[in-house]
Amino acid sequence: MILMGIGQGLTLSPLTVAGVANTLPADAGAASGVVNMVHQIGGSIGMSFIVAVSATFKNGLTSYHVAMGLATVLLIGALLAVIGLILPTLKKESE
Repeated sequence: MILMGIGQGLTLSPLTVAGVANTLPADAGAASGVVNMVHQIGGSIGMSFIVAVSATFKNGLTSYHVAMGLATVLLIGALLAVIGLILPTLKKESE
């Protein structure tokens, strides 16, 4: 849980900032709403995927390990998305 919390903190905050960056003040509320909607739907889809896959295992310990492994893979994917979205923006700003 500690690793998942650290992973979420390192990925969700930057993704939220990236989602509302460079928006017009008039569109900031709509951009924030879209970002929050994507967070909620993405979390629900991700959790349902993890539960559906890990529930196929009869052994509780195996099911737990599969669930944590899938959660880790999904969070690494989110971290890569953060790196892919933010680093190009930082390079453009420094030029």
